[in-house]
Amino acid sequence: MSGRGHSGFGQGHASMSIELHCHTVFSVDARGTPEDLVDVAADRGVTTLSITEHDHLGSCERAQARAAERGIECLPGVELGAPWHERELHLLAIGFDSGNEPMQRLVDDSFSKYERHFDLLEPHLCAMGGPWTKQQMAAGLARRYPTHPAPIVSQWFARDFLVEQGVFPDLASCKVAINQVRQRIIDEHGPQVFESGVSAQRILDTVHGAGGVVLLAHVAHYHRGDQAQQIRLIHDVLDAGLDGFELYHPLNIAEPHFDALVSEANQLDCVISGGSDCHDARTDGPNALDCLQVPEQTIDRLKSALAST
Repeated sequence: MSGRGHSGFGQGHASMSIELHCHTVFSVDARGTPEDLVDVAADRGVTTLSITEHDHLGSCERAQARAAERGIECLPGVELGAPWHERELHLLAIGFDSGNEPMQRLVDDSFSKYERHFDLLEPHLCAMGGPWTKQQMAAGLARRYPTHPAPIVSQWFARDFLVEQGVFPDLASCKVAINQVRQRIIDEHGPQVFESGVSAQRILDTVHGAGGVVLLAHVAHYHRGDQAQQIRLIHDVLDAGLDGFELYHPLNIAEPHFDALVSEANQLDCVISGGSDCHDARTDGPNALDCLQVPEQTIDRLKSALAST
């Protein structure tokens, strides 16, 4: 797939408002319903939206129904993790058929990692300020996830639980402690223990088969501050079959070499996306919903690629 033939990207103001990376309660680490996010997006002037939950398709139909009511376009989306040379990359899939059965199986298989990863962390988490049991932690799931069947306990929900119980003063300090536990487990068993269960190749084959595109998310999340390594990664994933990368993201824009990433996007002439990576539509800050000025040609090029599938 290619979006060739379009004008280059820049940093000017957009005549359309585009938000192609955001999350709701269907992501294990986010809050708010799909309907609420669509309402906030519409109120802020968003014209094209994609909710890219972590490893879940639960918001697709609900978001599209509300978007139709509010008069904005909503493309199916999801964010999936894939092992890549001893690290995990996050890949955005956009514009696919959310009813495609292989796509649904792929996302279900990817979601299964959360329970597997929690089982590794459970003995350590339940000892923090406890002892606690997994069942005690799970008792609050329905409160956190009120509008759909509660998912399994994850490390993110455990973090909320431990703060509520007064074990840690805030989420940030709890996150540090959990990351230290993760690192000890990795040191003992190797980084593969926390890998996603689905490969990049399977993601590519399945998403393309369902009519969507696959993009590397938040380039600056990898090799922070290293322009050469980030550009090398972009080339590597494109060579592997990805359709493009997420250029407009708060982490990317914060890099002093963001202009170089824009230039690279123009030279490669690949599919580009952009979004806030918002995890709560009702909060402000650097990841507030629709906080970026994403150029209109971003969606033009993406739609051109989707039309060629």
